[in-house]
Formats: sequence, C-alpha cells, structure tokens
Amino acid sequence: MERRKFMFIILPDILEIALQVKRNVSHDARYDAVGSSSLREELFQTFIKAHGSSSSYSSPAPGKDETGKTDDTSEDSLRRNREKKERALKEREEKVRVERSRMDAEIGRSKMSLNTEEGEREFR
Repeated sequence: MERRKFMFIILPDILEIALQVKRNVSHDARYDAVGSSSLREELFQTFIKAHGSSSSYSSPAPGKDETGKTDDTSEDSLRRNREKKERALKEREEKVRVERSRMDAEIGRSKMSLNTEEGEREFR
C-alpha cells in the first residue's frame, strides 16, 4: 500500500522527465527513422523484456522473497536474465520475419500491378 501511495506521489515527476526526454529525442534522426509511435512502443517493450526494468518499484528486489530471505543465487539470476533475453530476441526475430514476409508480398503485388499497367500501355 505504501509503495502505491509513493508511486502516485512521484508519477508527475516521472511524467515530466519522460516528456523532457521525448522532446530531446524527437529531434534525433534515429527516432524519426522508426516512423510510427506504435512501433516505437513495441520496440520499447521488447527492450524492456530484453534488459529488464531498472526500476525497483516495478518488481521486488531479485534474490529476496517477501520475508526477506534469499531464494536465489547469482547464477540463477544470470540464467533467468539470459533466458529472458533469448526469448525476447526470438520474439523480435519472429515479428521481423512476419513483417518482412508481409513487405515482400506487398512488393510482389506492386510489381505485378506495375507490370500489368506497363503491358496495357504497350498493347495500346
């Protein structure tokens, strides 16, 4: 309950920081290269999955349960992080593969349409 109250207290500050970052980053060509905000959101979520959240408010400290006892070793933590990164990478690769096949199909349709128009012009 205390964490929740604290979060509501600091959210305006977090929002202001996020808006400042967005203002600074929005002029960067790499930011514009992504194109859509939904794709930026997707990439951000993939990044978070791959690198984990740096916020101590989003999840309890690794290695301790609610009673404060250590329930995990650094090897287990490293293994889980590595597995999380591998899953995120596989998910992203699959999304890229799907997007690439969609784009290839769209390019193929465009080429067919262009060839049809060109053929009609030559026929006349």
